[in-house]
Amino acid sequence: AIIGMAGRFPGAGTVEAFWRNLREGVESITRFSPEELEHLPSLPEGFELWYHPAFVPAAGVLDDVEGFDHAFFDMSLREAQFTDPQQRLFLQTAWAALEDAGVNPDRYPGAISLYAGAAASGYAEAVRQAMPLDAASFFELNGTGTHESLPTKASFKLGLTGESTLLYTACSTGLVAVHLACQSLRCGRASPTWRSRGLRGCRCRSARATWRRRGSSSPRMGTAARSTPRPRARCPGTAWARWCSSGWRTRCGMGTPST
Repeated sequence: AIIGMAGRFPGAGTVEAFWRNLREGVESITRFSPEELEHLPSLPEGFELWYHPAFVPAAGVLDDVEGFDHAFFDMSLREAQFTDPQQRLFLQTAWAALEDAGVNPDRYPGAISLYAGAAASGYAEAVRQAMPLDAASFFELNGTGTHESLPTKASFKLGLTGESTLLYTACSTGLVAVHLACQSLRCGRASPTWRSRGLRGCRCRSARATWRRRGSSSPRMGTAARSTPRPRARCPGTAWARWCSSGWRTRCGMGTPST
């Protein structure tokens, strides 16, 4: 049974707002002017993907990505600045999901597991190119400036003592995370489990480079909020977006843990 949910989506700061946008057909794709486009750190200077004639300056982006209370999560300002924005957003969404589930990790007697999916955001590369780093800073950046420590750091900050697993299987990541969470519950390795998926480059009002080709974004494609499912062979492409969702699961009959 799902006992708690939280999420941040383009044009919606909560799961309820996201569902309302879907019902009402609200447009959630942002179009960018040339001045708003950002250089991708992985590309050499002087080369930009928007030079491609079929580049699409549009994406789904999150609002208020910069807002983060580092003291609330027992982080120094320096640690928060070095931390991948994906990790910061992940912590906020995780806390909201815990509250929605009525779970207090400090008072819950069982083990709470976490299964998270995320991909590289390029944040560490951007920091390395933007500022000189001494040996200590380089070590700290590699530990917090990537997605690799996302689940274990969240477990540490939130006091979760069950399994803490990072996974990535492309578009099936969310389903695989749910599968692993259910298996953990069935095997008795954890009481409630948390699965999260959808972290993709949490940059505010910046376009991820996309161009028309088979299997990628197409200028002919409708926006994600209004498009309808079509057979795979006829689908012209995929519109990238940034989002984050979390959900707490428990075995049926266990009820909501006491807080």
